[in-house]
Parts: sequence; C-alpha cells; structure tokens
Amino acid sequence: MVTGGRTHDAREWTELMAGAGPLPYTLIRSLGPRYRNELEAEVEAAMASLGDPDEAFRYHHSYVLAVARKR
Repeated sequence: MVTGGRTHDAREWTELMAGAGPLPYTLIRSLGPRYRNELEAEVEAAMASLGDPDEAFRYHHSYVLAVARKR
C-alpha cells in the first residue's frame, strides 16, 4: 500500500524528511539556520524546476501488510 501527500513549502518538506529516520534527522537538525535556509532554497528551486506546481513537494510512504491465519 502506498499513501502520501503534499507539503506546502520547503520548510514543511524538510521537517517531514527529518522524521524519516535517525540519519536524516541528525543531518537536517545539525545544519543550523544559515545552512538550513540554503538547503531549503535549493529544495524550492528544484521543486520549481518541475514545472507543474501540483508535482512540487509531493511525498509517498509505502507500507507492507502481512496477514496470516492462525490455525
């Protein structure tokens, strides 16, 4: 199963990505305000280059569901 959504801007997107695990959390949180702003400016530019505003800041979460029958 795959689900997802769309964040409004680069700040929300990086906050969401920081929650993806310990490594992204550490990397994003350790940037400090200056480098965090630079990262978010790069993310904004990359999303703008997609051309279609509906495609910008889209994210997905995938899940695997296992079902078993107890006998």
